[in-house]
Amino acid sequence: MRLRLSLAAPTLPPYHAAVAAQVGHGRDLETAEAKALWFQSLSFEERIELFCEVCDLALAAHPELLKGSDAQPVAGRVCVLTAP
Repeated sequence: MRLRLSLAAPTLPPYHAAVAAQVGHGRDLETAEAKALWFQSLSFEERIELFCEVCDLALAAHPELLKGSDAQPVAGRVCVLTAP
């Protein structure tokens, strides 16, 4: 089996290009819109991997999260709307 390597620069979808165009190190570039563009540029597998890493970080910092809680639903606190 032979692998073919391409030396051509990959073309980026518009959201990748928007993220790449704003590479910087200032806090002013860390807007919610920029973070959303970055997150949208991830594949489904990358998003799940990031979610698992954040969960692992939270559990490492607070292992008591695994114990759960004794939360009980409160009657009358949720308003369920139905379409007419």
